[in-house]
Amino acid sequence: MRLKPPNRPEEITAVLVEDLQALLGPDLLGVGLYGSAAGPHYHKGLSDINLMLLVDEAAGQRPSALIPFCRKWAPARVATPLLLTPDYLASSRDVFPVELLALAHGLKMLYGPHPLTNLTVDPGHLRLQLERELKGKLIALRTRIMAGGGETALAALTREALPAFGALFAALCHLLAGQYPQPAHLALERLAEHGVKVQAFRELGDLRHSQAKPPEGRLLALWERALAELAAVCHDLDQPHASQGAST
Repeated sequence: MRLKPPNRPEEITAVLVEDLQALLGPDLLGVGLYGSAAGPHYHKGLSDINLMLLVDEAAGQRPSALIPFCRKWAPARVATPLLLTPDYLASSRDVFPVELLALAHGLKMLYGPHPLTNLTVDPGHLRLQLERELKGKLIALRTRIMAGGGETALAALTREALPAFGALFAALCHLLAGQYPQPAHLALERLAEHGVKVQAFRELGDLRHSQAKPPEGRLLALWERALAELAAVCHDLDQPHASQGAST
């Protein structure tokens, strides 16, 4: 029988873990749920169920062992898992601090201990990744608006581009204020409290969640204000003081 998306992820998590244990045995060190399925924003049939698998180093070299699992559960919108090893986590804090912070604060463990409970990241590494990622997004947004700034294209941009800023803005909170926002979707509110101008991003987020059709021209005006806000954030990240946040 073809599997279907569950009403709630909790309906299938125990079976997911059992299937993974059957495939990997003692090589499976941990299973965690992250993304919308780990919180209150899961929507049946629309949201993916994202899993993080922590496996030993040898199992990390044999991802093909998980092909049967991925094929079986894909119809239930279980995404291809994020396959990690202890060495990868330990050696990636300098290059992926944004992603590791998001996992540290958003991972709901289903099996095994949380692998990032005591995560610390270097503020300098975090500042550098944030500057690189946000400057890349600034250029990408400018290009996309130039390529087609009509209302339909801007509505698609609002739906598709905003979620990608979530982990970045949460990590920026961590850098500037020394605290990772909990839950992470409060990042824009926390940044505003810290004096960072993100009002256009907040208004775009409100429009995205309301799904209401905005007046003609409003989306373009908001996105161009958001570009100015993003350029200011990038400029500030390029200053020496930007790495003076907390390291935990």
